[in-house]
Amino acid sequence: NNYAIVDIQQATETALPTIIAKKAGKDTLTVISADNAQASAKMTLKVTVPVSGITLKDEYASQTLWLGVDELSLKAEMYTIAPSDASNKKVTWSSGDESVVSVVRDATSNDSWKAVPKKVGRTTLTVTTEDGQKSATMNVEVKRHVESFSLTVNTLTLDKGATKLLDELVKEVLPSDASDKRITWRADNNATGLAVTENNGKWYVTANAVGEFTLVATSVDNPQLTQRLIVTVNAVVGGI
Repeated sequence: NNYAIVDIQQATETALPTIIAKKAGKDTLTVISADNAQASAKMTLKVTVPVSGITLKDEYASQTLWLGVDELSLKAEMYTIAPSDASNKKVTWSSGDESVVSVVRDATSNDSWKAVPKKVGRTTLTVTTEDGQKSATMNVEVKRHVESFSLTVNTLTLDKGATKLLDELVKEVLPSDASDKRITWRADNNATGLAVTENNGKWYVTANAVGEFTLVATSVDNPQLTQRLIVTVNAVVGGI
């Protein structure tokens, strides 16, 4: 009935009729007696296109999730199934390590999935086609933001000309599994009495002038978190 779905090569003296599938769909075939055109029978035919492969799009090959912040919806737009007219495009998702990222069905649809970060770490998510069991993997890293940090002291006394390593004044950065625990330093109000420098990831302060100044410590990961340190610079007695 529908020549777009199937084509029939008629029988010859040496060959039987042949049905050639042309694209996915349903059709009805009718067989008619050559001797009596009133004698016929019908057959329903369904043509399917098998899946040959699945690939993740480049922008989804690697993902970063923040613990307690992100959940990743695993959508069809993330991957490409070949051929494009494959009949069954259903997929399932799984996690290489459920303790790092858990994969669950989205409550809004049985065909929707989401990835929920559980702890800091790395794992892979695998999408697998229902037809043919073809698969592709996504690399996922789970990170955690800094929530607080503290200093060992609130005040610091230096002699003019002295230099102090500031990193040793950071008491703790929480939580302990925070991904980026770096702390930066600066002189408040660009005070010229203190020179703050960074060298190979370490922070130093040098006292250049006598007086009282303020240093500000800031979390790189969460810039809203700051601590202030009062620095008193004393004059050095040269003689009597």
